[in-house]
Amino acid sequence: MAKINRRKPPAHILILDTNVLFSENKELCASSEFHDFWNEYSSKYDIELILPEVVKGELLYQHTSSALTTLERINSQFDNLSAYTDKTYKHRVKAQHIRKDMESRFDKWISSLNAEVVETPCKSIDWERLTNDAIWRNPPFTEEKDKKHEKGFRDSLIMETVVQFIEDKPNANIVFISNDTALSGESKRRVGANKFVSFYETLDEFASFLRLLDEQFTNEFIQAIQARARLKFYNKKDDNCLYVKERVINRIRTDYSHIFSTPPTKRSLGLAISTPLTPTKGKWTIASDEGIWVFAPNYIEHSDEKRFTWGSRIEFVRLYRYSGLGIGSLLTAYSGQENLRKLEFKVVWTATVGKDASFRNLKLVSIELEDEKFELATEDDKKRYAIESSIE
Repeated sequence: MAKINRRKPPAHILILDTNVLFSENKELCASSEFHDFWNEYSSKYDIELILPEVVKGELLYQHTSSALTTLERINSQFDNLSAYTDKTYKHRVKAQHIRKDMESRFDKWISSLNAEVVETPCKSIDWERLTNDAIWRNPPFTEEKDKKHEKGFRDSLIMETVVQFIEDKPNANIVFISNDTALSGESKRRVGANKFVSFYETLDEFASFLRLLDEQFTNEFIQAIQARARLKFYNKKDDNCLYVKERVINRIRTDYSHIFSTPPTKRSLGLAISTPLTPTKGKWTIASDEGIWVFAPNYIEHSDEKRFTWGSRIEFVRLYRYSGLGIGSLLTAYSGQENLRKLEFKVVWTATVGKDASFRNLKLVSIELEDEKFELATEDDKKRYAIESSIE
């Protein structure tokens, strides 16, 4: 695991799960994080992009559903307009046209990335095993909290596609990125010991790997220190990990206590114009437990071959519900509307890393607020962050 000279990093085949590409902004086919990654690294490194057929289908479904919901709202407004004037108003946009245009848009997007869509290997899937896994909720199948429903069929098809693809290319450097622990964990188990295959939670984590390649460390050394960095920062079984030892969550809540308070009631522009003398009695109240997400550390730099600097991302996610006055315009919250608040922090820390990938002298450097959002919560958001609304 020593440092070596390398003229050019090896080629990598990158396979992405749906959650890595998910975009809240449906004006983009994929997340801005993906496009930022691709713009920065695809031209610098030899990376081939692979999308399982189910991943493309899920993205297409999400975007098409959003577009059709918009069409339903437009149709509703046309109905209102017709009622106001006692005239019939119509437009020419049909649902089938939207579906066709959305498919065309995604095909062009995939083509622009020179990506390949890999079909689900239906003929080689052990359907008896998959059926049994679904019945007994074996990974990647999981059980809903009510214990009445299971989920994971689409994930299982993605896993089968990934496993078959890896088997077909035994000596290729393949990277699979997914933040679904059940999916990635079972995929890793199915693949077994394969030095050519890597599993990451985020694009940032893979980007860290590529930056470490630039430092001309061996693949084995990079993978070893990335795995060790993950456990040294956060390990729920280790009270000596930096996350616990430095009381990171308590520090964040103390230093940024003003941000964690319940979002204040704000009068929207539409409401202020329509009712300038009427006080707003609406308010946002907590509608779910707070979720804390700790992501794998990202390599930042090293001052010499021993002292490495890492950045760990932590997200706080909570659902809020609005109650009170609301006129229903685009600028005003409906009573009962649910918003998702996301607070993203970057924890910078350092460690001395030995040639055997051992970590010593861990030190917390800084904690910074990276992003703060308070936006309309979608069903995709709730599923992504495993959030359940409390009963009103």
